[in-house]
Amino acid sequence: MESEFPKQMPIPPVSDNEYREIAWGIEKFGDKFKPLWINRPKVGDFDVRFEMKYCGVCHSDCHLGLNHLGDAMFPMVPGHELVGTVTEVGAKVTRVVVGDNVGVGVIKDSCLECGTCKGGDEQYCEGGNSIHTYNSMKKYTHIGGNPDTQNFGGYSASEVVHEHFILKIPEGVPLDKAGPILCAGITLYDPLVHWGATSGKVMTVGIIGIGGLGTMGIKLAKALGHRVVAISTSANKAAMAKEKGADAFVVSKDPESMKAEFNKCDLILNTVSADH
Repeated sequence: MESEFPKQMPIPPVSDNEYREIAWGIEKFGDKFKPLWINRPKVGDFDVRFEMKYCGVCHSDCHLGLNHLGDAMFPMVPGHELVGTVTEVGAKVTRVVVGDNVGVGVIKDSCLECGTCKGGDEQYCEGGNSIHTYNSMKKYTHIGGNPDTQNFGGYSASEVVHEHFILKIPEGVPLDKAGPILCAGITLYDPLVHWGATSGKVMTVGIIGIGGLGTMGIKLAKALGHRVVAISTSANKAAMAKEKGADAFVVSKDPESMKAEFNKCDLILNTVSADH
């Protein structure tokens, strides 16, 4: 159920260290998408500006746009699977150069000073200060601009981000397919790493829920050389699961189907958010 109190934030006049950018967003809660002018920070010493080529659509974007989580900030420009080509870099940037293809995921800033941030887990910033790609305020100066302006996402023409949060996309990766790797991809890859699926040992990996996350999990586990068991309530997902790389398919509502894979999985990743 939607919250009754989404935040309506004004966009201040553009400041000396900002520029206006066209985007596609929701001006007020309940409105439809339309073109909006937003503020972006100008490039600082450690910043990277890139032209947006693609941006994925994640279910989280839908939840935030509808204020399902109760903390939506409008106007809102969603999108946290950003893919583009670098057009400008700051004087002290070393990680990328103009012309590189890059991506940005869910987080675009943090304190960068605490032990957790320095250890590469910026999402667990010890002060609770990981800053999302959108629906957040510019708390730090790492990405410049007016701190009273909220962050906006990837449904826009360009973006400026501190190089620390830029990922270089390798040559050969199609840009139109790279976006989901920055969200669904890492969401499934991280537990595979954590539970030893990248150690070289061949495992049987079960994937519960054959949706966006589930199909990504199937592809990643299969690419790592494992036997993959897709698990779903719907027999209609069988053909798609096997097309994505699943070696076996289990219908969780069918006791005989479940029995066929009983006690065979070394690891099970559950992508279903509903109670089951």
